[in-house]
Amino acid sequence: KVNLIDNGLLKGAVGSRPFDGEGSPTGETVLIDRGVLQGFLYNIKTANKENRKSTGNAVRGGIESLPSVGINNLFLEASAPEFSHEREQLISMIKRGIIVTEVMGIHTANPISGDFSIGVTGLWVEDGRIMHPVKEAAISGNLLELFKKIVAVGKEIRFYGKIGAPEILFEGIDISG
Repeated sequence: KVNLIDNGLLKGAVGSRPFDGEGSPTGETVLIDRGVLQGFLYNIKTANKENRKSTGNAVRGGIESLPSVGINNLFLEASAPEFSHEREQLISMIKRGIIVTEVMGIHTANPISGDFSIGVTGLWVEDGRIMHPVKEAAISGNLLELFKKIVAVGKEIRFYGKIGAPEILFEGIDISG
């Protein structure tokens, strides 16, 4: 239900630039389309190893550093209009759950297995109505399985630096606290 895209030409975005750290043109690279892996990010060196073309994703830590592969503007979006909803619509779909407004400890997620258990704050929702604030709760699950639990996706993408995502409604996530 989601696409994952890297776009070096996204108007007004922090990571937008016409050329990457090797002088290759940037552009839009679809990494996941409708939940299916479509491609990878490359610089010239990694592209040559795979018999591919650079995607314009070379980054440098400084003028003397060798280029490596990095993101331009990486974001999730709804894969089709039927999955894309306004915020009010997303809230109205929640029977009983939490709108997560802040996460703590995301760095503790296991990068190999995808398992996570993180602290969250947010707003408790019942029957599509916001009831009260929630502090010191926790959510847990598996990042890979999480994508299978997407119900709907928000229309507005919010960026934090070079990474952006819309609000996403999941079902079947463990909440405690």
